[in-house]
Amino acid sequence: MAIAFPVLPGIPGASERITTFTSAKGLTAATYNLVQTVNDPYQKTRHPVAALVTVAVGAMKWTSDGTTPTVTAGTAIGHIAGIGDLIPLTSYQEIQRFLAINEVASNGAVLDVTYRY
Repeated sequence: MAIAFPVLPGIPGASERITTFTSAKGLTAATYNLVQTVNDPYQKTRHPVAALVTVAVGAMKWTSDGTTPTVTAGTAIGHIAGIGDLIPLTSYQEIQRFLAINEVASNGAVLDVTYRY
């Protein structure tokens, strides 16, 4: 069975690895908001148009609307993702609102994120 890879706009411009999800955690604005450089004097801050999140280790719950994901039995909120799952974020607002938490307190989820501009 072939896995469909999401087609995202833009070109890769920044990346990060996020660990320690014992409580809901978002992506790092200081990483994805690129600031002006000497070679780009007219662009103050560049915001990503998309991001690709890959679950590298463990399992997690996530949301992209700003709702805090939870793992409490019976009232859990969010989508579940496991090792190797791809989560495409297709707007700056979705990137800003993305939150994730370990599916199980001790599983040590790790996310790899590539931002596109």
